[in-house]
Amino acid sequence: TPLYSSAASDVYKRQILQGRLMRCATLLLAFALAGCQTLKNEQKPPAKPAFALEVQGPDEVRELLQQHMELQRFREFDGLRDMEINRLIGMAPDNIRELVATLGYFSPDIEIERENRNGQIPIVRVKVQPGPLTQVSAVDIRFTGNIADNPDPDVARQRDTIRGNWGLTEGKTFRQDDWS
Repeated sequence: TPLYSSAASDVYKRQILQGRLMRCATLLLAFALAGCQTLKNEQKPPAKPAFALEVQGPDEVRELLQQHMELQRFREFDGLRDMEINRLIGMAPDNIRELVATLGYFSPDIEIERENRNGQIPIVRVKVQPGPLTQVSAVDIRFTGNIADNPDPDVARQRDTIRGNWGLTEGKTFRQDDWS
């Protein structure tokens, strides 16, 4: 028998090609079924919230908290237990302080209460009085390294540009957007 036969080679090539086609068909079927599962999941009704959340405070603060507060993000988790809700409530004041600080409020008064209702989801009420806005009282921009004392006119212009473009000028409200 010959060591090589083009007829045998053609059979072998057909078998390899059939195997590859079978793997491709299997992958396509798997993707199609996964897509059906995704569609099936998208048709499910939204999960019942674990608790209702009411946020009270000035519009700017309320809108920020309703959008970014951890309590807001986790309230839609299906199956959230009382212990977990209480843990979130316990962590909420620090989260609220961080968020309102981005608006320039560094001494907010925060009240959080939970109302349990028979047969219904609890209500978590968050009340925030942000306190006074923090104002920039003075600005002193100093440089170190080569830029600090370089007499080159281009470097001097760069220092002036940095100082001139600084967003937190004297008397302005301290806001994170102006800082970053």
